[in-house]
Amino acid sequence: YFDQHRPDTLSLSERQSFAVLDSAKQLPSVRNVLDWVDLFVNGYKRVGKLDLGPISTIYANNDFEGSRIRFGFRTTPLISRDWLTQGYVAYGTKDDRFKYGIRTSYIAERQHWTVFTGEFRHDVEQAALLDNDFLDNNNLFSAASRWGRFRQGRPVLRDLTALSVQRDLFHGFTQTLTLRYQNINPLFEIRHRSIPNQPPISDAAAANVLRLSELVSESRYAPDENLVQSENRRRAVGLKRLPVFGFRYTLGAIDWYQGNVMYHKFNLSISHSVSVGYLGRLSYRAEANYIPTALPYFILKTPLGNQTPFYNSNAFNLMNYFEFVTDRSATLRLDHHFEGLLLNSLPGIRALNWRLVATGNLLYGKLSDRSRRVNNDT
Repeated sequence: YFDQHRPDTLSLSERQSFAVLDSAKQLPSVRNVLDWVDLFVNGYKRVGKLDLGPISTIYANNDFEGSRIRFGFRTTPLISRDWLTQGYVAYGTKDDRFKYGIRTSYIAERQHWTVFTGEFRHDVEQAALLDNDFLDNNNLFSAASRWGRFRQGRPVLRDLTALSVQRDLFHGFTQTLTLRYQNINPLFEIRHRSIPNQPPISDAAAANVLRLSELVSESRYAPDENLVQSENRRRAVGLKRLPVFGFRYTLGAIDWYQGNVMYHKFNLSISHSVSVGYLGRLSYRAEANYIPTALPYFILKTPLGNQTPFYNSNAFNLMNYFEFVTDRSATLRLDHHFEGLLLNSLPGIRALNWRLVATGNLLYGKLSDRSRRVNNDT
């Protein structure tokens, strides 16, 4: 392809350099190193035409599931360039449950990156982590959150069925529509009050089960973002001069106490990385969340805590799970790299090439009186 479409021909030395690189990649020792690097970075090991993993999720131990054993896989372009399927099966020795999930994406068109996705999942999860964005890019945190005090994050048995379509409407603007159904069964004791004008229900266990039908519209605008397609996925590369804007709206219906309650969720975010000259580079993310409907506390907005030993840039790392619940909140996350501003002036430290980094997360939120009343002021 490049020989036919390159504006200018390569010189002899350039062709020789490419030939050497291609040959080096095929050396067994180099291939072995590349495979191990890919295994630890991405968590998958290629076996034949499948990727097995992530390896960090194969085993976990917590106070609810006991020993959790999980096997997962994903397909590769060796099977299909247009279809990507991921699946897993897991078992907990203490709760004696099998869990499983499968997710399939079809790339219908690459120029505007039109992707159709279907997913089904039956698993025990922590309610404190349900409405937070970290899973797609942080397998290590997801795996670590399965260890230790799982009950503190409020375990729920969730059946998730989702269908979505994603498309680039124009350069930099990506629109995603998701239709999903969730059956959430709390595996812990909860207290709440009846919804006004709805009859009480005698079966307390059935009253606690939430059946959520949701339509989620998510818009993302990154005007100068550069995207690179790699196999059957794509990634953003390079720095962006302009901010990235995101807006998510959720329209849902909840079958609660044999009633039918409509609810709305709004989320607005802005993220950017800017150069501040001699002082280094500052990255920030501002986010606002608003839920005007009174809902059970474990499906309201729970600011993401972190009880794992691994740092998570999307979490409040000094906060535990479920320390706070809000139905309106504003957050600001700051990450500043001073580069060599201070440490380069220290002779002993300068030789180590250390860099100074400062981070800070701010959260302001509240829980409305109507949400407190529905949740029995807990």
